[in-house]
Amino acid sequence: STARLVRVVGRHLAGVEFVMNFRPETLDYEFAGVEGAGAAFYPALIRLRTIYSVGQHFTWKDLAEAGYARSRIFEMLQALLDSGLLMKISYSNYTLTPW
Repeated sequence: STARLVRVVGRHLAGVEFVMNFRPETLDYEFAGVEGAGAAFYPALIRLRTIYSVGQHFTWKDLAEAGYARSRIFEMLQALLDSGLLMKISYSNYTLTPW
């Protein structure tokens, strides 16, 4: 994958996380559109987008059946909700948002 997670941490500044994609034609990086808490779950987000389309509903049980570890599902869902990459439709019912 050409995507890289960038974390900026400093003693006197707030930390930030974001994802950059490498462009081989220009040999530089571009912002991938994912920042904040959801950036650490970028590989899982890409996998989610291959399984579910934008607007398609799923639950945490669907993710467990798709092979996600139950111990990480709720952490991932909360991080993706906080960063605006997921939308909660109803109790335990989620959908991907366009980016």
